[in-house]
Amino acid sequence: MLYVENFLGYGWNILEWLLRVVVATLCGAIIGFERSKRFKEAGVRTHSIVALAAAVFMLVSKYAFVDMLGGAFGAKDADPSRIASTIVTGIGFLGAGAIFRTTGNYIKGLTTAAGIFATAAVGMAIGGGLYVIGVFATLMMLFVHFVMHKIHFGRDRAVFCEITFKTKEGSNSYDAILEFAKNNNVALEDEERIKTENSGTEYFFSAKFFGDDAEETIKQIQDLFEKEELLSYSIKRV
Repeated sequence: MLYVENFLGYGWNILEWLLRVVVATLCGAIIGFERSKRFKEAGVRTHSIVALAAAVFMLVSKYAFVDMLGGAFGAKDADPSRIASTIVTGIGFLGAGAIFRTTGNYIKGLTTAAGIFATAAVGMAIGGGLYVIGVFATLMMLFVHFVMHKIHFGRDRAVFCEITFKTKEGSNSYDAILEFAKNNNVALEDEERIKTENSGTEYFFSAKFFGDDAEETIKQIQDLFEKEELLSYSIKRV
């Protein structure tokens, strides 16, 4: 193993520190891989960097200032929590950037933000030398993402669809559809629109139909599409 002697005469195990950073980065990448498969805003690179940074912050917090404290590792006057505590606060700003409000006043990105927060905790644990805790937390996060994603409770019970429709020039159909979504527990996200000359506008949405009556709501929006006499429309389950 590689050691570096500082002027106080204490051995620093450099390879073990590097191993902590590597393990934390790998755990972050594993968590991010699951998120990227669901096309979330934060994927492999984001989660890897969050875990890596948290691990480095922990190493800096525990070991970087020991020469200024006048004692060995574990000295009573050391405060290894001073930098670590700022990670908990600082990571909240990154998580907040993943949360936003969509059409119909629904919140998107909460799970992604919570995952970033938990990934930082994994990095902190491994950076502090608690490998078992960090790896176990990674496995628990994968369990939550993979297994509990298929178990729906309350508002989590939803039907996901891709909706495309084309309105006539000067039509109010777009506003009518948005109003229907707002009043019937439907979240319309990722809006895209293509304006074509003299032939109306084509819209694309990712839609979430919430609640036990989601199937009935889908039928109702189909009836609305027929009523509005759209040029074309499609509803595709995903």
